Amino acid sequence: MEGVRVRMKKNRKIIIIGILVIIVIAFIIFVISNNRNKDSREEITETSLDISQVFEIEDIQKSQYKIKKAKDVEISSKYLTGTENYELDASVNFEDSIGRMYYVRESYSNLNIYQTEYKIDEYENISAQVEGIVEGFESKCKIYLGIEDSEKGKEELSGESTTKAAIPLGESIYYKGREYRKVYKFEDKTYSINFYKRDKVIVCELVSEK
Repeated sequence: MEGVRVRMKKNRKIIIIGILVIIVIAFIIFVISNNRNKDSREEITETSLDISQVFEIEDIQKSQYKIKKAKDVEISSKYLTGTENYELDASVNFEDSIGRMYYVRESYSNLNIYQTEYKIDEYENISAQVEGIVEGFESKCKIYLGIEDSEKGKEELSGESTTKAAIPLGESIYYKGREYRKVYKFEDKTYSINFYKRDKVIVCELVSEK
């Protein structure tokens, strides 16, 4: 009987040791798998993303893409910003343009902003270049949003004219520093397509306001 008890104790020890080994192996597998998933997510944020993947993000805390706090966000003067400004940690493709995504999450302002820039050649016709940029960017924004081409939207030109004579839109934006935008309102959202000058480039924005 004593020998049987000894063997039973030995068997229990072997079983316990086996269980502990299994638990340790399972834990190691879990840690390795978790790290792989984390690395995979980080690799995604380092690549260019399509605008369709990130423009309509609402809860930035639960996004699968890395979104970081942004200290300085330069956007249209139409919007008020405070401290709750965020930036997607990846460049964003919108057809032929590459830009950035910004998210403003103030109590009074909930904005998703795609922003890109177009360089201007000062040796060519400035007004024609600017107006071409406006027309091209607005067109692809309307296609992306599913807005009929016949729908014109509300036009806004901020800032006051310094001359009584009418001047082309391109010159108003580039030389007079005025902001031009088209606004499309739907039931729960407003979309703005903004254009303004920064240094020697034209900044274009597609903004979702909620």
